[in-house]
Amino acid sequence: MEESRLAEVLGDRQLFLRVGFTPSGQLVWSLFERDGDRLSTRGHGGSRDGVNARELVLSAVRRHDEAVSEIWARLRLAQKWDHLKFLIKLPTPLIDKADWPAVRPLGDEAPRSARRKPPSITFGTDFSAASPGSRPKEPTPTSGGPSGQSGMRNDSTPGLSIANWTGRRLCCSKALRPAWPLDELYAALEGAEKKDLIIQTEDVLHGVPVAFLRNGGQFLFERVESARSVLSLSLLDWLGDLDRRAFRDTLDVPDKILSLSWFKGDDHAARRGAERLHEGHRRLSRQSPRAGIDRSPEWYSAADKPKGTHGCLARGLATHDVFRVVSVCGHGMSQLSGIELGDGIWNGSSLLEAADNGWIRRDACDLLGIEFMIQISCSIGRVQQTEEQDVEGFAVELAVNRARSVLAGLWPLHSENSPAFANEVVGHYLRLRAEAVRDAGAEFEGFCREDSSLRGNTRALTSWISHRLSDSCPRARAVAAARREWLAGIREGADLPGLNTAAAFELFGLG
Repeated sequence: MEESRLAEVLGDRQLFLRVGFTPSGQLVWSLFERDGDRLSTRGHGGSRDGVNARELVLSAVRRHDEAVSEIWARLRLAQKWDHLKFLIKLPTPLIDKADWPAVRPLGDEAPRSARRKPPSITFGTDFSAASPGSRPKEPTPTSGGPSGQSGMRNDSTPGLSIANWTGRRLCCSKALRPAWPLDELYAALEGAEKKDLIIQTEDVLHGVPVAFLRNGGQFLFERVESARSVLSLSLLDWLGDLDRRAFRDTLDVPDKILSLSWFKGDDHAARRGAERLHEGHRRLSRQSPRAGIDRSPEWYSAADKPKGTHGCLARGLATHDVFRVVSVCGHGMSQLSGIELGDGIWNGSSLLEAADNGWIRRDACDLLGIEFMIQISCSIGRVQQTEEQDVEGFAVELAVNRARSVLAGLWPLHSENSPAFANEVVGHYLRLRAEAVRDAGAEFEGFCREDSSLRGNTRALTSWISHRLSDSCPRARAVAAARREWLAGIREGADLPGLNTAAAFELFGLG
């Protein structure tokens, strides 16, 4: 792409952070902004000479992943795990000062929730999960579940609480500080509070939540209006054109949201998380007018009846053309880089169906009709790349199938915190989107007062609103708003594992 086109893609409200490694392993970064039809460097820096930053980052990411894997493995075997907390250094002064509950072995007895009859998730059912925006506290017993019986959340066990906070060690690990000193970057972001930050990384940096790197007591995403990841600016250019055309063609279509999940009947903890997702979307469809949205969105769901499948998603898109938000909840399959649904493994661009001799691959549906896709599945947001190889992963395959904006987890997710976070993001997106449409309409009305020939020009109106809507980054700002809310609660001493949940979710693509 020519520099003038890159400058146009970036626009006046966005900054572009490019981070990578030299052949010797030194980390280098540059922060760009638009300057007319050119890109100018707002700041640049890197690791010190002689520091192999790539090896430091790789080591930190591996230690995090290995610790999480071991904790989950021991949890499934119901083994004692108290020694595992010493494998991970606590990452921040905030967590260093936390008053952690006493360590307790899991024991051999199955939790009461495992002896409960699994709830049935059906279309439009009035679930009994908490309201969107509320977050479970651990360890805490819960009562009055779907079956009306009391039970204990799987994720309330100490093992999962520890598994939850291990991910946070990457946010400001001492191991990453020599690899990437942040003082110069934070200085370059001075005065950028109203700018949206686009981040492009490479190689092992794909495993690091860059938006949650911390310096001087402040996370990186707090320095800007919003922060998100992109695979390349050229891909962003292509998706942006699709986005503006789709916005223009669907402005008058009623707002619709879809929550889709699939878990086996005996997967109690995961199913309760799915209930929280569906319930949050249902409540948004009922309460949204009081949340700054002009009209309540139509809510559709699929889980047990109808079954949460890729085929159901494809039929929904064929029938309704466009969904403002589609949230998908299912187990992430790391080996196949996809999500387990009721009809196979969906890897973004294809559906893999089990067969006697392996897998049958079928083309997946086109995703252009989804404005914002949220994936509540463990680890599927991790993009794979080694040095000069092309990037691979679920987010890449989704982009190939024209998914414009995807929120997905970089590591194992908390089965009830994660849907709660997703519900907050959806609520913020519907609100910010409605505000952007209203503001753009008011701006166009001002143009009409200056030029009466524009009045009644529907094509000009929809074109203006679609451009302003796309440029306002409502999806990225929705994620930023949810991150800030969770962080505020954490700093007040509530729901410590929430920081891991917020950091795990990475936004790919358009804002």
